[in-house]
Amino acid sequence: MSKLKVTITRAKVEEISEYPCLMQDNYGDIIFVTGSKDDGSLIGTIIHKDKNSLCSLGEYDTKWEPSYFKPFHGKITLEQ
Repeated sequence: MSKLKVTITRAKVEEISEYPCLMQDNYGDIIFVTGSKDDGSLIGTIIHKDKNSLCSLGEYDTKWEPSYFKPFHGKITLEQ
């Protein structure tokens, strides 16, 4: 079985994103956001975990605090 190779290229542009979108936190975690709730919390899954992260890879939640995230501008490539 071959390993999955993930390549991430970050860009320095910031703008407001619509859903679905990719967002990142200050640790470097990247979350795939599929929407938001009426109270503003984000709905999504961690798709990249930094080694210093408090979250788990694949962690899904419907209560991510939007103030902890900013738009991710870059490219994520999945290869197998």
